[in-house]
Amino acid sequence: MNSSYLVRRILISVAICMTVMIILSTLCYTVLIQTVFADLREKDLTPKAAALGAFVRECIEEDGNAERLDRLMEKEENRSILGAFCLVVDTHRNIIFSSGDIAEGYDIQTDHDLGRILDGQAVTTPRRYKLVNGSIIKVGMPVYDSDGNVIAAVLLFEPMRENTAAIRSLYSALLLSAFIALPIAVLVSYVITERFTRPLRQMNQVALSMAAGNFSTRADASQGGEIGELASSLNFLARELSGSISDLTLERNRLRDMMNGMSEGMAAIDTEGNITHTNTALAHMFSKSRALSDGSIDAKRLALIPFPEVWEDMDNILKGGETSFRTFRDNGSAIMSRVSPLCDENGTVTGALCILYDVTQSEKLEATRREYVANVSHELRRPLTALRGLVEPMREGLVKNEETRMRYYDIILRETMRLSRLINDLMELSRLQSGTLTIEYSPVDMNLLLGDIREKYTASAAEKGLSFRMVPEPGDIPDTWSNPDRVEEILVILLDNAIKYTPEDGGTITLSAESRGRNLVISVADTGIGISEEDLPYIFDRFYKADKAHSEAGSGLGLSIAKEMSIQLGGSLTVDSRLGEGSVFRLSLPLAAYAHS
Repeated sequence: MNSSYLVRRILISVAICMTVMIILSTLCYTVLIQTVFADLREKDLTPKAAALGAFVRECIEEDGNAERLDRLMEKEENRSILGAFCLVVDTHRNIIFSSGDIAEGYDIQTDHDLGRILDGQAVTTPRRYKLVNGSIIKVGMPVYDSDGNVIAAVLLFEPMRENTAAIRSLYSALLLSAFIALPIAVLVSYVITERFTRPLRQMNQVALSMAAGNFSTRADASQGGEIGELASSLNFLARELSGSISDLTLERNRLRDMMNGMSEGMAAIDTEGNITHTNTALAHMFSKSRALSDGSIDAKRLALIPFPEVWEDMDNILKGGETSFRTFRDNGSAIMSRVSPLCDENGTVTGALCILYDVTQSEKLEATRREYVANVSHELRRPLTALRGLVEPMREGLVKNEETRMRYYDIILRETMRLSRLINDLMELSRLQSGTLTIEYSPVDMNLLLGDIREKYTASAAEKGLSFRMVPEPGDIPDTWSNPDRVEEILVILLDNAIKYTPEDGGTITLSAESRGRNLVISVADTGIGISEEDLPYIFDRFYKADKAHSEAGSGLGLSIAKEMSIQLGGSLTVDSRLGEGSVFRLSLPLAAYAHS
């Protein structure tokens, strides 16, 4: 039978207690029972010794000797009446009468009690003597004559053999009852203890289940008394812990989701410098510069954030330092770090927190903003400078010739119109990028639109000595779902640039259209100067001019407007070009046949 630790301890304790009780009971019994038996025999022998003394006095006074006593004691029945061995001694310690059996081992001359008896004292306290034939109890009485003088002493001796046998019988009965009671007591203790410990074991299983995270188990609270109260308290604890753990788990998941949802990288350490928290943004932030870790704390740190200065700032925070900021460069990215302390409710520093911000885009936006302001200022300054240079001499009356004055007026008009176009382009680009420009969509007859453009630009190209052609001829081009004015505006920008950047005499401008899946792709190709590979990624940026030699010819906003407008129309605008071989701009627009499918 498997018993719990508590059951074994209780059973062992009960067995030890029972054994100690048996031993102590035996010892106490040994000490007390012999005294009790001796007292009983003393009380029994004392009146017999007094009666025998009276008989001895009578024999001595009447006969002058103890012959009558000898004859009396020769009878077995008289000897059994006394129930003891007897000895009669005169005042000179001479034996007047002796039963004979007690003389062996008894020395009458050395018996101190005999002297006391002959002095007139009765020996009423049992004395034990070890003789050859065993232990005995002795009771002595003086014998007085009629004048009150001691004339003899009567001693009765009773062997302890019978008492010892009785005591041994009681010992046996005591030990037998003890050994019978011991297993019964152990069995009863086991039953009671098992019933007591069974709910405790069940509560232990509940506690282990709770430690493993299962808070749905409950202890049996049907027991009465303290056991039932303990089970109820454990069930209450399980319910409270379940609610607390659920709340903590929910908060932990929320915190983890918030941390992982952050675009900023985050890392935290404890007071020992060990990393306690990170998020996914941090893992992605340095994925390209991830260092290998050899298992040491410093290697793990640098594998997480490859900037030693960050970890120095975090260690300084643990030593009482203040919040610090740094900016680093990593693989073309700009990273700003903010290291601050983590404190408990008492204000004690319990760790350090580092938040890393990727400010690459912010710096690019700031650079773009500065460049945009600089470009706008530059583009506005040129016409304004020209206007000032013409207006001031006219104001001072320096221009006397009417022809010259009219030429100045023409220049002022052109610069004013150029300034107006620049402002209009900036406003239109701003509306396109902000999404505030309203565009109405409808099926567009591309045969008609492209035919009109061909008529318009055939003459413009011929004035510059260029050849303009269209493939295929209008007639079989499908309709698109867009806005005709915006499509024409895009194509005008592309064709103006093609004519502008194609050398005179011999160049060719080609306008083509073909269906590709759900889209119509309109291409504007030229045989002009082309665009270098370095300039291609930036060709649609605002104010960007690949050909610096033609910087006076435009503001650099046309292609940006065309790109944004193509996106607003649900299409795209791309370019292929090689320096010195010309360029091909492709405008893709959705076909009207698939507009509502």
